[in-house]
Amino acid sequence: MEARHLFPGEVSAALRQYRQFLAQPGRWRYVPNRDCPCCDVRTSRDTLDEALRALPPPARAELGRMVAALDAELLRRTLPAPWSPRISPWHGSRPWWWHRLPHG
Repeated sequence: MEARHLFPGEVSAALRQYRQFLAQPGRWRYVPNRDCPCCDVRTSRDTLDEALRALPPPARAELGRMVAALDAELLRRTLPAPWSPRISPWHGSRPWWWHRLPHG
């Protein structure tokens, strides 16, 4: 994945959206459909992944601890999408969070 410039506040907004998604009640969560990219937790997780690759080691470690805890919760509260292709002709290889069961 090609690195892009992250704008001020983009990482904190992605972290907030990830937390809000997981703070919703209920045992199971379904990731939103792709028709709403601005509210898709997977897009937020992509932003956090970009930040983790771009940050210097001390900041990367701090953000990494927060993201790891949220990732564990996402894995616990979502189901894998068995039909989700690991490699897409349109998107190439997608990270694990793109292979969780979507809503609908």
